[in-house]
Amino acid sequence: MGRADRLHAKSRRLTHGHEHPPERLPPRSTRRALTGAADIVDILHRVGIAAPPKAVFAALTTLEGIRGWWISTAEGTALEGGAFAFRNNRLTVAEATPTLIRWHYTGAATEWVGTAIEFRPEWRQNQTILLFRHADWMEPSEFMHHCSTKWAVFLLSLKDFVETGTGRPEPGDTKITIDS
Repeated sequence: MGRADRLHAKSRRLTHGHEHPPERLPPRSTRRALTGAADIVDILHRVGIAAPPKAVFAALTTLEGIRGWWISTAEGTALEGGAFAFRNNRLTVAEATPTLIRWHYTGAATEWVGTAIEFRPEWRQNQTILLFRHADWMEPSEFMHHCSTKWAVFLLSLKDFVETGTGRPEPGDTKITIDS
């Protein structure tokens, strides 16, 4: 096995190390054929958090947690089978287990429709390694670039929230554009 093959295998383990339940969206090739999309892409991030996975899970599956690191005005429930909303956005909690939290999006951001947001907390090297994936974008767009940066901002807010009790949820988050 060459170096490129080893790196590809390692990347697959880091991002796709778990089986996906049957309710998962159809395979990319099927959706590509149905939609005509040239390539379906994902946003990927990894962050180490100095706290046990249980604390990260609580921040991702409770309304208090969501409000503490992401959206301070969120309403609803973040438990499996529930949904929470903010402005014209709604996320359904498709799965919430200690090793996988998956949300499905419906709302006003058309580029997000049909996407899934996944968090995979795992205890390794005396920290929780959180693998994040905002999956199934139909095409890379400028809005996707923006969202990738904002997800990084909010994942660092999640890290701070879990480690210190204080995050930087919207509207107090780090801004990445200058509004006139």
